[in-house]
Amino acid sequence: MKLKKFLLLTAFLCLCLLSRNTAEAVSFSDVPQQHWAAGTIKTMVEKELLSGYPDGTFRPEKQVSRAEFAAILIKAAGINTQAADKSSFADVAEGSWYLPTVETAKKFFNTDTSPGGLKFRPEEPVLREEAAAALSRAKGLSRLDDEQAMAGLFSDYNQISPKYRPDILPAVKSKLILGYQDGSFKPRLPLTRAEAASLIYRAFLYSPSLESWISNGVIKPLAETEKDYQPLTKEMNSNFGSIAVNHSPVKVEFFAGKLDVDGGSDRMIYIFARIDPLKYFTFSEADFGTKPEAVKEFTNNVALWASKSHPGEKVLVVLGYSNLIYYNPESIFDNKYVAYVPDQEGWHINRLYTGAVARNNSVLESWREVD
Repeated sequence: MKLKKFLLLTAFLCLCLLSRNTAEAVSFSDVPQQHWAAGTIKTMVEKELLSGYPDGTFRPEKQVSRAEFAAILIKAAGINTQAADKSSFADVAEGSWYLPTVETAKKFFNTDTSPGGLKFRPEEPVLREEAAAALSRAKGLSRLDDEQAMAGLFSDYNQISPKYRPDILPAVKSKLILGYQDGSFKPRLPLTRAEAASLIYRAFLYSPSLESWISNGVIKPLAETEKDYQPLTKEMNSNFGSIAVNHSPVKVEFFAGKLDVDGGSDRMIYIFARIDPLKYFTFSEADFGTKPEAVKEFTNNVALWASKSHPGEKVLVVLGYSNLIYYNPESIFDNKYVAYVPDQEGWHINRLYTGAVARNNSVLESWREVD
């Protein structure tokens, strides 16, 4: 029994324990830059809402228990954990690490009544529908009992337990909860650590902004142009094929495609302006390092031009550096820009300097990297 308690406590600490040095914990060997939740996981660790394991992994596909999710939820919501000596549940032992957490979060979760008493099922994996409903309640969203609206949201609507539907619907309408690309919700699947990070982030930390998209890994460098935008990038390479800030011009190459953000609710033309791979240090130190606002202005001008050529459409332009090399570059490049890619047996160096969103010859938002 003591061993079981120790193992449970260890698992909880790995999930929620505050890291003493979050800067060191941001990089995990099993979360490459290309991972769909890499940026979100990084932010959650920086905000000290999650941490990794002592072996340097995050284990993004590991299932999250109901007690663990309750702990993350109340911390992200800013709810103080209540002291508790007695348990309301037959399966939550007095003295267990999660007793105060469960007593604090119990109003957000459905519980079970059995001949043995009320049960919370703290060590069972939290299902996607359970987590979504608990999050909706913690956010204080008003329940919506609209079967027709719910049926139109997900292809597997009938698999969502009726008791959770009125809580899940407002969370989906508020874009706090997203389904899968195939149109399903998969309500009965256990929630993974990566999914928990994404769910909590969208509910309590996310804001729909260029800075948020970049810092959370939504925006990634492009290496090719979609067919529909090849004429656009050809003209851009001709008109904006170099940037000169302080010294000799540095070559810029453009790639473009469609980008969906916020679960597809915001579509735009995404243009990635890649700095000459051989000019990283020249550009980073002599140009961006001394006149970052001039680089930002260049990006704004490119975005304005592109928005005029596609009236009515939102255009995102990001200027950055992207390269794949086959020797360990960590002694040369800042580690935050470096990620090893096992299937390519090399290291990706990705750095974004500036970005701008424009529509109809007007800049809606601009951003630049700040140390």
